[in-house]
Amino acid sequence: MKNLSVKLKKVYSGFLIVFSIIVIITVCFFMNLWYKFGITLKQIPSVMTVQKESQPVLLNAPEVNQEPETVPQGEISETSPPAVIPVYEEIVPVSAEPEEVITKNPFTPICPIAGKEFGEYKGDKLTFSSLFDDWRIYNGVDIYAEENTPVLAVEDGTVEKIINDKILGISIIISHSEGYSSVYENLSTDTLVSEGENVTREQIISGMGTNKFYKDKNGNYLHFELKKNGKDINPSSI
Repeated sequence: MKNLSVKLKKVYSGFLIVFSIIVIITVCFFMNLWYKFGITLKQIPSVMTVQKESQPVLLNAPEVNQEPETVPQGEISETSPPAVIPVYEEIVPVSAEPEEVITKNPFTPICPIAGKEFGEYKGDKLTFSSLFDDWRIYNGVDIYAEENTPVLAVEDGTVEKIINDKILGISIIISHSEGYSSVYENLSTDTLVSEGENVTREQIISGMGTNKFYKDKNGNYLHFELKKNGKDINPSSI
């Protein structure tokens, strides 16, 4: 019995020695991990979880086409806004050079009769008239022509007045745009146009008359006047 007790003590002592060695080795192992990685035993499971969840990133990984989620037809809301379709405006190139604007004088009268202009326009100057044997303002020009030579409207307008004087004969006054008016004296007839009638440029309004007050050694002439807002102007200046 004594020998058995001695043997058991030796076995127990050996077991203690081996267990102590295992404990020392284990403690040294974890101490080494703590110094090397700076983690404790409690952090080991969380570290393992993070390493498991993290995935390596491939720089040249191919793109994965993900199909958009589709909504069943029955689940589409009636109040959903309609799809917006982009509208692209047409771009019109702007010309670098502006277009040339051509302006036309609205009043460009023609010669009222085919003939030769006689006399000089005197304007506001008093001029002696051998016909009337007095001094007067000669506010027009005289144009010699043969009897019944057509007299034309110098520009579009409206017949303002027709005068049939027993002494001075037939005269026609036509109003035009821009405040202009034209006067034709010593006419042969007053039947071709009437007061208030619209006439056009170059329209025949009468003929050359033979009144004795508009006749001299050179023959019959048409007395023609041009006015701007009621003021006499030189017909040759237009």
